[in-house]
Amino acid sequence: MVLLKDSNANVRSSAASALERIFAETKTALPQLIPLLQDSDASVRSPGAHVLRSIALHLQEKAKRLTSPELNQAVSNLESALKILDEPKANLSQPTSANLRAYINALKAEQSNRPFIKSLLTSPYIWGNYLFFVFGLFGIRPRWLLKCTEL
Repeated sequence: MVLLKDSNANVRSSAASALERIFAETKTALPQLIPLLQDSDASVRSPGAHVLRSIALHLQEKAKRLTSPELNQAVSNLESALKILDEPKANLSQPTSANLRAYINALKAEQSNRPFIKSLLTSPYIWGNYLFFVFGLFGIRPRWLLKCTEL
C-alpha cells in the first residue's frame, strides 16, 4: 500500500495493477486507491479506475458474505470514487463510471435488504411474540388437552 503513494508515477501505476490481480486487502485498499483517480499523471488514473472497477465487481460477487459495516464502508468508498470519475477533469472513459455505478447499485440493493432481516433478528417485540406463541402452544398445556386425557 505504501507503493500507491510513491513519488514515481510508474511505481504507483504498477502497484495499482498488482493490487487488481491479487485483490489483497480489498477493504483497506479502496480508500487508498481513490486518490489515484485524482493523480496528475493519466497513466496512474487509468489503472486506478480499472482496479476500482474490478474491486467493485469482486465486492458485488461476495456482497452476501460481507458484514453490514464492511458493506456500508465499501459503498461509501465506491460512491466517493464515482464522484471523482464523473468529474470532467478525470478524463476517464464513460463505461468505467457506468460499470462502477451498476456495481454500487447492486451493493446498495444488498444493503437495503439487510435492515429488514436485521430488524427481525434484533427486535425484542418480534422475538417476544414468537416465544409467547411457541410456549403458549407447546409449553403450557391448554385446559381442553387436560380434559381429553382425563377421559
